[in-house]
Amino acid sequence: IGNLMGEFWLGLDKIYALTHQTTNTLRVDMMDQGGNTRYAKYSNFAVASEIRKYKLSLGSYLGTFIQ
Repeated sequence: IGNLMGEFWLGLDKIYALTHQTTNTLRVDMMDQGGNTRYAKYSNFAVASEIRKYKLSLGSYLGTFIQ
């Protein structure tokens, strides 16, 4: 759902299928109204199955967001 070149939602079932058998990294980039950018990068990103209520797993953090 959305625009592939901007905001897009793949869906939890598909994210689970993509992440449950491999090691993945999640990076989130954001820009505020002033044009300032920040990012957050997490190692070991995975989403569990529907049975496990799509539990989010994240590893270590690196980035410019204040946690």
